Amino acid sequence: MVDESKNNAKEKRFSPFDLAVEALGSLKEREAEIMRLRLGLTQEGRRLTLEEIGRGFGITRERVRQLEEEAVRHLIQKPTRTLKQFLGEFRAFMREKGGVISLMDAWSFFRQAGQEPPLLEESSLRLLLRIDPEVASLKALAGADEGFYLPAVISLDKIQEWITQIKGVLEREKTPLTSAEIAKRVGSKEEIIIALLKVVGIFGSTRDGRFGLREWSEISPRRIRDKIYLVLKEAGRPLHFKKIAESISDAGLSKKPVLARTVHNELIYDKRFVLVGRGIYALSEWGFKPGVVADVIKGILKRAGRPLKVSEIVEEVLKERQVKRNTIVANLQNRTLFKRVGKAMYGLAELSSEMAK
Repeated sequence: MVDESKNNAKEKRFSPFDLAVEALGSLKEREAEIMRLRLGLTQEGRRLTLEEIGRGFGITRERVRQLEEEAVRHLIQKPTRTLKQFLGEFRAFMREKGGVISLMDAWSFFRQAGQEPPLLEESSLRLLLRIDPEVASLKALAGADEGFYLPAVISLDKIQEWITQIKGVLEREKTPLTSAEIAKRVGSKEEIIIALLKVVGIFGSTRDGRFGLREWSEISPRRIRDKIYLVLKEAGRPLHFKKIAESISDAGLSKKPVLARTVHNELIYDKRFVLVGRGIYALSEWGFKPGVVADVIKGILKRAGRPLKVSEIVEEVLKERQVKRNTIVANLQNRTLFKRVGKAMYGLAELSSEMAK
């Protein structure tokens, strides 16, 4: 009940749009109108370019930019009393969030988390964040997309250092990592690392929320074989090629329906994939080796270095292949490869021949 009443009080006291309107009211009329047009605080809600505004006022785009900067400086230096009150409370809120927030986090200061801000409120919120001298847009610091804000005391050099460190970690690991894993290796706050991972263009994320380099096929799969790899990786288990084709479409990885035979052809010729059953494929990185059931049995007996019981052979083969028990037993009857050396025990025929000599 206490938290809810606090939220209600907060919602009644502040609104991004009301705060923006009050702040713009302290400007000269032309400056205020330029800010409204730049932010889209109009009935149409469209944000105009410097050139479009310049044509309307009969001035150059550079002069529009200068007037915009002058307006921002005025709002920073002479905030209204309500705006000062808001900034004080918002900075405390930002510290509670770890110092780095997204635009949606900022909106949750005003309304229940998870609710999308209306366009006018979003534009107003961007203005409020811009005129807070203690907050900087990540776009201004790193040339990244808008949407994340952090303390202005963090230098551009530090941001670039973190970006370089994150890139280095991912290049060394060669696999997507969670933000917590990356933050631990970089030695920085996870909130800052998340912000950089989400807005700096060289990074991207998998569908399960791990991060990597955007150029990686696991992050941005383009070819069918890369989409197959991603589906198997996410499944974490062998799949039939028809199921893989369905999963590619279901996951939205292809705009067009993917044919099962197309998937099957890719599976056959790419060494990342191993046939482990009738039409069933696994990733070679899981430890599966290519070859028919007889090859798997040979490998098991060679590693053992001695004859094994049928039950032991079956158990080991089933770790590598999805086949029926009878298929394994039938392969043991191949006398050129295997020799029965006891009750329900088999060894390699080549070893048995050598021992006989």
